[in-house]
Amino acid sequence: MNGILFAIAIIGGVGLVGGVLLAVVSHFCDTGNENERLAEISDALPGANCGACGFAGCDSYAEAVENGSAEPNLCAPGGADAAKKLSEILGVEIELATKVARVNCKGCTDVAETRYNYIGMLSCKAAAALGGGMKSCDFGGYPGGPKIDRVSKEGNPEAIKFPRAKVGENIYDFSFSGLKSAVLNYLNGAQMKGEEVNVPDVAASFQKAVTDVLVEHAIHGAKEYNFKKLAIAGGVASNSSLRAAMQAACDKAGIAFYHPSPIYCTDNAAMIGVAGYYEYIKGARHGWDLNAVPNLKLGER
Repeated sequence: MNGILFAIAIIGGVGLVGGVLLAVVSHFCDTGNENERLAEISDALPGANCGACGFAGCDSYAEAVENGSAEPNLCAPGGADAAKKLSEILGVEIELATKVARVNCKGCTDVAETRYNYIGMLSCKAAAALGGGMKSCDFGGYPGGPKIDRVSKEGNPEAIKFPRAKVGENIYDFSFSGLKSAVLNYLNGAQMKGEEVNVPDVAASFQKAVTDVLVEHAIHGAKEYNFKKLAIAGGVASNSSLRAAMQAACDKAGIAFYHPSPIYCTDNAAMIGVAGYYEYIKGARHGWDLNAVPNLKLGER
């Protein structure tokens, strides 16, 4: 009797061990199939790791698609090609997701008026218009401000009466859109009439139209708010016409005028970098939670 029980125990033990081994083998075989499909999904994606799908990268997105936690139609860079490959791998029909850019502001022209324009862009457009473009020409190009300034010295600033920018009744609101159109219309009109364009005169007249507005608004603001000092900075501050006109207007109004040497009138980002450098050597340190404060006044932290 004991022999029979012993034999049964041995057979049962062997069966149990065999069952466990079969389960383990089955598990690894299934994992292999999963890994193979995951690899196929990853290969079907473009590898851009752009994050447009909402995941950290293509591998993360592939894992989510493989386990069913993400839709397979979210890869914008892959487009129809990736969608077709994923459709064949997953065995499902995939319809590409349509993405629409949405501007969450009310800055369109029928709601909000333009209150000011970046002068650098304006002078570059004028330079391109006068020179015929920013490629095969001696005059046009980026940045256009220095070229306008240089050529205008040979012209008559009173030769052409370009409009002065103004928006509504508030003296501090202004737009150069009309001025840009006026320059282009003048050049197109001269071309249609077969008239020769005096480039220095156009440049000088254009520059004076811009300078007059900037000086008038700056002096008006200084007087209204009782400022005794006025400073200009940025790339436009290197313009010789603006510097001279602002100096003359400040002298007349009894306002101290400050302006950096032209060599320091560079891109605003470079100025911010320099300011950050001096803050750093002073020992100023901030954490990763530091954020931009666009309305921060000079000297404030």
